[in-house]
Amino acid sequence: MGWQTNKVQVLSTTGASSTDLEKAGLKAEHAYTVVSVFTLLNQTIVTVRNPWGYDDPRSFTLDEVKKYFPTYSEAALP
Repeated sequence: MGWQTNKVQVLSTTGASSTDLEKAGLKAEHAYTVVSVFTLLNQTIVTVRNPWGYDDPRSFTLDEVKKYFPTYSEAALP
């Protein structure tokens, strides 16, 4: 994964259900940067932030990440 090679990781809501996204407080067709990945009580937790700065960082279980963020990408740090 990107954090092992010092890359920016991005999760995108592109292609996810708009209704599900609204309930989760996420924007449709939007990208979020991954700020942390950790394990809590045997569950992987991924924290993302809106790069536009409108929302506080939010944490999701790995199952929620799979539901809300169909697209993953990574890139070299600027």
